[in-house]
Amino acid sequence: MSLRVKKVLIVDDDAAVLLGLPAVLESPAVQVATAASLHEACTLLTSQSVDLVITDLRLRGQTDTDGMELISWIKERYPETEVALITGLGSVDLRDEALRRGASAYWEKSISMPDLVARVNALGIPAGGTGS
Repeated sequence: MSLRVKKVLIVDDDAAVLLGLPAVLESPAVQVATAASLHEACTLLTSQSVDLVITDLRLRGQTDTDGMELISWIKERYPETEVALITGLGSVDLRDEALRRGASAYWEKSISMPDLVARVNALGIPAGGTGS
């Protein structure tokens, strides 16, 4: 019996994140897609089902909060999709706002890769080769 492959979408305007995180998270049981903007993420989400979205807070610059908008957009349309906000600008207020909007998790970019994989696994996504 084969299990359904889980799909993860990473949304970040940093090319290094879009290249690095998929390499860490992909496994035989996990497919990873990437988007560099709010528009690109919404387009992808309307065309395919995604189990987990990991979004950065800022997608366009220093005062942008597209990640919060994306959380609200996803939870209004796809309430079953898990969403994690990841940011380099961590604060209790940001965490509380992300969770209020429906995010399942809030992570700071200083998180270690093993810890990130463990947290993704805790959301039901067998990332990092744990699904084989």
